Amino acid sequence: MKKIFYLLLLSFTLFKANAAVYSTPGTGVNWTLTDLVSNSGGIVTFDGTNYTFTDSVTISTNDVFRIETNETVLFNAQVVFKINGTIIINPPTGVLFSPVSTAAPFRGVWLELSAGSSIKKLTYEYASSFRLSDSSPLFENCIFRFNNSATTLSNGTLSLFRSSPTIINCSFLNNYRAAIQGGANIENAPKIYNSIFTGNNS
Repeated sequence: MKKIFYLLLLSFTLFKANAAVYSTPGTGVNWTLTDLVSNSGGIVTFDGTNYTFTDSVTISTNDVFRIETNETVLFNAQVVFKINGTIIINPPTGVLFSPVSTAAPFRGVWLELSAGSSIKKLTYEYASSFRLSDSSPLFENCIFRFNNSATTLSNGTLSLFRSSPTIINCSFLNNYRAAIQGGANIENAPKIYNSIFTGNNS
């Protein structure tokens, strides 16, 4: 039993240690994709068309990450994009979060202790999960599709832990696990309006 405990503790420690290769400084300023390219030392790149996260990034507490233009953002397979601050996505038409290769899905986005986040017109695909921990963002006009059966970040396409997101006009399509999932003994209260759920598995 002790051996199992220490193995679990080691796994958790390694996950925390590797959760971010680059973290913003937490100085209370706005960050964009261009800012991450300029400051991340090659962790986030831009090829003139697409932005690519080559490794994990954390937006620190007090910082705000914004995408307010139409963009395609690609992620390498091991990447976690963690938001401890605030994320605002509100493009004219849409933003795509997708892996570099759909054959190698990425781990996903994780909001932890994030306040005031608002995510609109995002298409989110081929990830392990979109994880919420003590975070209750707004999702509006978003599409979650083809998210995979791996549990490298969490269970469920939208995975809740003490979180109560508002979900408006969103579509959950052909995901390999439950569209929205949270522990039965955990206080979660998602508010869902005018949304579509089809082809998802439990």
